[in-house]
Amino acid sequence: MEFELSFKNPVVRVWVIIMALSFILATLLIFLTDIPRTYISLSQSIGSWAIFIAWFLFHKRRKKLAEG
Repeated sequence: MEFELSFKNPVVRVWVIIMALSFILATLLIFLTDIPRTYISLSQSIGSWAIFIAWFLFHKRRKKLAEG
């Protein structure tokens, strides 16, 4: 199995978008709220990976159905 690590690959694009948005959200939450940083960093990392894995499984299933 070959994996292309470039923006031509939709998996890489989605991963970068999700991680960038979660970083921005975590930064805003750290500076604008009184929530402890440990909770923010933990929820940010778990949430962003869960969203990515859910999207990846959906993408993989949709691709398999399209190929027949």
